[in-house]
Amino acid sequence: MHALGRWSLRRPRLALGLVLAVVLGLGAGAPRVGTDSGYRALLGAEHPVVRDLDRVAARFGGGAPF
Repeated sequence: MHALGRWSLRRPRLALGLVLAVVLGLGAGAPRVGTDSGYRALLGAEHPVVRDLDRVAARFGGGAPF
């Protein structure tokens, strides 16, 4: 950590450029991230159990307890 700190203080523009490149590179995938939660996120929307739960919710209604 000390060596990395010394290096970044000696070359602040290069360090800033590298950090920005890493942030932009990792952040490029953010628009593809879904907002699913629960079983849909773990199993996927096409899993048979998730499709069955969607059918039950459509038939009987969802709500907070569901």
